[in-house]
Amino acid sequence: MLSRAFHDSRLLRADGFKNSSAHAKQKSTPEKSKPPGDSGPPPNLDNYPRFFRRLAQNLPHVRRPTRDDFLDAASGVWERMRVRYRWFFIRAFRKFNADDISALVTWFLMSQGLWILIGTTTFFSVIFAIANSLRLQATVAHAISDYLTSETGVTIVFESAIVPKWKDSRISFRNVYVTRRPPASASASHSSDAAHRAALGYDVSNHPANHRIGEDEDEDLEQPEYSEEDTKWSMFDLNVDSIDVTLSLWRWLDGKGLVKDAVVKGVRGVLDRRLVEWSADLDPASFRHVNQPGDFELDSLTLEDMLVTVYQPGGFRPYTFSIFRADVGQLRKQWFFYDFMKAVGVVGQFDNYHDDGGRPHLMDHIGQAGRRAGHQVPSRGGEADALNAILDALTTTAAAVVSDRIPGQRALAKPPLTAPEDDAEGEGDGEKGPQILVDIDLRFRDLKAAVPMWTNDLTYSSAALVRPIVAFMNANRTLVPIHCRVIKDLHEFDGAWTMWETGLMDDISLKVYDALAYHVTQANFNHRIKTVSLWSLQMTASAVLSALRNMVDPVAVQLRDMYQDATGDLKPMLAAA
Repeated sequence: MLSRAFHDSRLLRADGFKNSSAHAKQKSTPEKSKPPGDSGPPPNLDNYPRFFRRLAQNLPHVRRPTRDDFLDAASGVWERMRVRYRWFFIRAFRKFNADDISALVTWFLMSQGLWILIGTTTFFSVIFAIANSLRLQATVAHAISDYLTSETGVTIVFESAIVPKWKDSRISFRNVYVTRRPPASASASHSSDAAHRAALGYDVSNHPANHRIGEDEDEDLEQPEYSEEDTKWSMFDLNVDSIDVTLSLWRWLDGKGLVKDAVVKGVRGVLDRRLVEWSADLDPASFRHVNQPGDFELDSLTLEDMLVTVYQPGGFRPYTFSIFRADVGQLRKQWFFYDFMKAVGVVGQFDNYHDDGGRPHLMDHIGQAGRRAGHQVPSRGGEADALNAILDALTTTAAAVVSDRIPGQRALAKPPLTAPEDDAEGEGDGEKGPQILVDIDLRFRDLKAAVPMWTNDLTYSSAALVRPIVAFMNANRTLVPIHCRVIKDLHEFDGAWTMWETGLMDDISLKVYDALAYHVTQANFNHRIKTVSLWSLQMTASAVLSALRNMVDPVAVQLRDMYQDATGDLKPMLAAA
């Protein structure tokens, strides 16, 4: 113990001697030659956080420490990450002030906002992927379903599978259920969760409307009881296998909706219109949609594998409406029917009748010639024989022009019936706005018509005009082709979702009636002309024969005249006697 105390005191005296000698040396040297590493703590040390103050105290110098100094003094990976993090953001090691915090917040918000604007689909895909990894997909799907249901008024239910498609940059919604039913029918479910679970397990194939597909069933379908205000609109139940969408925040900010394009596959369902009631004096223009900010405007819509069973009022038999594939292209809510009419291509069936519509295309290797000549050759997928395609198109066009037949069907025995042209159609083309010309080819096969003998719906004159038309239709029931042309102003399609709202239904019906009435009138007129011509021919022939008889046998004429004179004189004498 004594030796240890002696040793410690000796060390203290040695340290004191060194300090005194160093102090004397410091006084003898000028201030500018002061070495940088031999005095107290570094300047402005209080500006550093506690972590960096601790690191700075371990440094052997008093100058301002650099990043490399802090990295050398750090003892772990996390400490080095903190050093690099602060150096990356503010290029210093002082405490964060209000300017730094506001700059970081602004930078974060701007970067995230730019990411959402440029890659909206990717942003939501990341959110859905995180939700799926945390087993929150059911909650997210339920929240989206409730939001869309409240915004659209149509019950929309998503199954829990909301899958991002990273390869296609799309978001896929699987097994979507869409329904529109009266509130009375939905009141059985006392909570939204119960309705959600019931909708997920709903099978449209077991819908009550599908139980009466055959026409030989005599039992009437049991109608549910609805309130009066719920019986004047269409109801539907649809199941969709998948809906793939691409989102764009730019379009939403521009008032065009969040969805940029969509691909819908596997639609099955029922459209029930049996409870619809309407009056005859409705104005179609009053039912057109009024443009509102946020109405969807899709750049493209593709619809595949759609089958819907339609039920009409009045006990009409159910029929199916199907679309095999439809490339609609641009589809806007304000111009829904107009955009669907000018779709790129639609292939499907309506009541088991094949329907194919689309825009005509020009083949690439004969495109310029086709544009100069004004002919359009349909483009078929796969390999095509250009010579045969050209010859077939020329043959079809020539046959149609020469015989005045419907192009595409040269086997028609007679030209189609056409309505007389209106004088008002060709007038004022320069004064009116843009117009749409609709060419309609109607081909009625196995047509049957009947009119009651006495009815209160038709006046005497209308019944007299209808009966010849009905007789003509029954006499030519094998095929009645009708070709008519309807010209409509473009503004009449603004806000129209169906053909009825545009007024095309009434115009087409009027044109068909005009074509039939004009043809029947012309046929009756020709029949009268033939009858009058035959009667005139008979009278002329009779007069000519009488003249020839008089010229050939004049004696017989004189004897006949004498006989007639004699009998004429005897008649008064016999009467007097």
